[in-house]
Amino acid sequence: MPWNLLIVYAMVVLDTAIQVIAYPIFPDLVKDIPHSTFWFSMALALFRFMQLVVSPLFGYIADKYSRKIVFIFAAMGTILSFLVMLPTKAWSLFANRSIDGSTNGFYVAVRSAITDMSNRENLNSRLGILGALGAIGVVVGPLLGSLIIFSGVLGQNINPTISIIFLALILGLVNFVLSLLFKETQRKPLAQGGEEHLLSTTDNFEVGLEVTENFHYKNLIGDFVKLWKNNRTLGLLVLMEVLMVIVQGYYHYYIIYLTKIFNFGTKDINIFLLYAGFVIVSSQFIFFLVLLKKLPIKQTLVFCSVMAVILMAGYGVTRVIWLLYLLVVLDVISVSPITGLIQGQIGHLSPVHRRGRIVGMVQGFAGVVAVINPIVFGILGELNPALPFGWFAFGALLVSICAWNLPFLKMSLNYTKTLVLFKVF
Repeated sequence: MPWNLLIVYAMVVLDTAIQVIAYPIFPDLVKDIPHSTFWFSMALALFRFMQLVVSPLFGYIADKYSRKIVFIFAAMGTILSFLVMLPTKAWSLFANRSIDGSTNGFYVAVRSAITDMSNRENLNSRLGILGALGAIGVVVGPLLGSLIIFSGVLGQNINPTISIIFLALILGLVNFVLSLLFKETQRKPLAQGGEEHLLSTTDNFEVGLEVTENFHYKNLIGDFVKLWKNNRTLGLLVLMEVLMVIVQGYYHYYIIYLTKIFNFGTKDINIFLLYAGFVIVSSQFIFFLVLLKKLPIKQTLVFCSVMAVILMAGYGVTRVIWLLYLLVVLDVISVSPITGLIQGQIGHLSPVHRRGRIVGMVQGFAGVVAVINPIVFGILGELNPALPFGWFAFGALLVSICAWNLPFLKMSLNYTKTLVLFKVF
């Protein structure tokens, strides 16, 4: 395996770990201000909004100038975003989310760099590994966080929030060094007269992801209406994946929910995320690599989405910690597998010449919903901490209705193995 590719893979693990490490400390930063649930949610919305705005710009820079520049800039942004958190005030959370969101072009460059270093024979497998690496990061992040908090390596009396920030800074610095060691993969950037790749005409779905950076949001609704008229099944799948953005908002909301209902602190949240990450990630591998080929896709989607409704109801009413931990296991047969199944079907059913644009449509809608979703559950959470789970359950119910209206579906295991694990977190 090329050394350059190993560097990219290492950066993926570290970037995911840093993102997961940060979540336990967010509630601590807003706990002393009025309407903390609302402001926590606004910080999440700010991150998504900045990401929505700058992602096309980073795609342009990566293609026209350099993949390496994007890696370096993203690593510097991560370091700066955690430096501003050191005062551990509410404003520092907004500064962190704003800076991190506005420098978050990392995965645009990752996909581009791996495509540069691959051929048609190994591209699928190399991109497929990203999911496994992201899954490792989901577990490694809370594990390192727990170790640094409970070992007292930074001092027995130091605030756990400060410990986590220092850990994130260390990992961010390592990622910065790796970005400097990375050797540019773009043979001749467009700015120097290089040729633009016609990625949407290839037979690789993953390569088609590249064209999403040139997707125009103004065409979203019109393109979806055309898709719906021409292929109702594909239209339903696109709608389902966008609705899942609403449902998966619970992964973010229950961080603040744990502090409100169960009085969890940074240590407690870190332990919970370590447990949840291990359970969900391990089940993802088992489901997609072992069980999937034995299950009917439509029925599985209906079952999982109905179970997701039950899971959200359970989170909304439970007030017992042991039951909270038990509910995580229910995630294994509800929320976790759905997006992967949908993505596999979209990849399998999309016409070759339209795959990039269809994925761009999904990402466009998902980006807008990802900004709106925290605002909605933030307002609901202020009214009653359990209400956001009603919102997530409503999204899951709509997914189940869409799934019920799907025809019989066949799964392409090639697409599944290379795509579905990419969004573990």
